[in-house]
Amino acid sequence: MGKKQNLRQELLEQRAAMDPADVAVRSTAVAERVFQFGPFQDAGTVMVYADFRNEVQTGAIIAAALDAGKRVGLPLADREQKMLTVIRITNYPEDLEAGAYGIPEPKSGLTPLEVKEIDLILVPGVGYDTDGYRLGFGGGYYDRFLRGIRRRTVKAGLAYDFQVKDTVHPDSHDRGVHYIITESRTLKVPRHRIVMPVLFRSGKRLSLRR
Repeated sequence: MGKKQNLRQELLEQRAAMDPADVAVRSTAVAERVFQFGPFQDAGTVMVYADFRNEVQTGAIIAAALDAGKRVGLPLADREQKMLTVIRITNYPEDLEAGAYGIPEPKSGLTPLEVKEIDLILVPGVGYDTDGYRLGFGGGYYDRFLRGIRRRTVKAGLAYDFQVKDTVHPDSHDRGVHYIITESRTLKVPRHRIVMPVLFRSGKRLSLRR
């Protein structure tokens, strides 16, 4: 097992061991930071994930966005194509149902949102590093999705403090975020550090900007 897989397993085990009361307290602190987050306040359309298995809870964020009159989209996974579609919800939690593996998803029949309409994406992750790179579950859903969003869309990862590491060992296909919001801080990734992982070609070291 490589470094990336080891880190994923370590963080998932640590998250799974969290006490429900601790999850709630930390998630409330993250949500309060999101409410004070300028791109959230300014966004007309927000994409948010529905939390699962001790992820940072997003129910309060979804409810607040709807109450503020924002358009809210949640991801719907196509497990055959391994792609995400963003579906608009107008009622929470009534517009959600348990999907595959029990993950909450928008109900069938709801209207998709155009990717170009999204101002802010609140991204889930197993871990993040201080360069903004994200460690996911390994399916690549979000990496593929984030390639297709417009450049000005703000991407913010939600995480607990222990999920932020010096590196998550990113690969060339990995996509990062502009901000990481935890219970204790809102970390802005310096623009000069928002780069693709280093690659090598013909003996030369390359750094491809996103």
